[in-house]
Amino acid sequence: MATKNPLGTALIDDLPPEEVPSGNSGYAPPPVSYAPPPRRNFIQAFLQQHIIVLYLMSFVGFVIACSAMSKVNGIAANRNGNGPKPGPDGRGKGGGGGKQSHWLDRCQYMGEALYGDPVYEYNGHHYQIVGGNWAQITWRQAEMDAWGRCYGGVPGYLATVDDAAENAFLLGKMLAHQGFASGNAGWIGANDMTNEGTFEWLDGFKGGSVFYRDGQPVAGAYSNFAEGEPDENGEEDCVEMYATGQWNDDSCYKRRQFFFVEYDA
Repeated sequence: MATKNPLGTALIDDLPPEEVPSGNSGYAPPPVSYAPPPRRNFIQAFLQQHIIVLYLMSFVGFVIACSAMSKVNGIAANRNGNGPKPGPDGRGKGGGGGKQSHWLDRCQYMGEALYGDPVYEYNGHHYQIVGGNWAQITWRQAEMDAWGRCYGGVPGYLATVDDAAENAFLLGKMLAHQGFASGNAGWIGANDMTNEGTFEWLDGFKGGSVFYRDGQPVAGAYSNFAEGEPDENGEEDCVEMYATGQWNDDSCYKRRQFFFVEYDA
């Protein structure tokens, strides 16, 4: 029987010893069972927590893929001749080398990029006369500047001069330009860079068409070279229009005051 302390509780030393199995002189505490917490599937947890983000990422990827396919199909259609068709006057939608290209895509996106120069209409096409007596512009610089301009959703190009009336129209606009000074000249799109002495138009509805060969105009084509021109010295591959309206071939890297931009729109 345990001894009571003054508070009436049994003293520890007086408590009866715990029974232990026979043959075991040591003390073994009762076993404690431990069950680890259930493991969560990491992928399942991630999906549950980020399902909205995954949906958004999938949607964005789908939109990007559709946009890329649309552009690829557009390029393929242009290469196969299924792109924009010629206008009512039979003139094509050219630009940038006479082909559907980066410049056309850019202009279809921008609509217009005229850089402050007025636009003039003639025979269903539109033109800009760019420059001034203060300007110093090579043919190559004029070519790139023209391609970078947009009107009616199509790119510009150095002008193709199809007949005497068009030549007179362009000349009149240059002479009337507030920046024109005596002796100024302007670049047009004619050149003989492919074959010496064979002049063709660079871009637009007549891009690549030859109008002058073997010292004379091709039958049915218009040209307006000054007397003694083109002199075909091998280094004069680009054509300018004098203040008289006549043409001259000269180095593409010489500098002139004006250039003529045409739009098939």
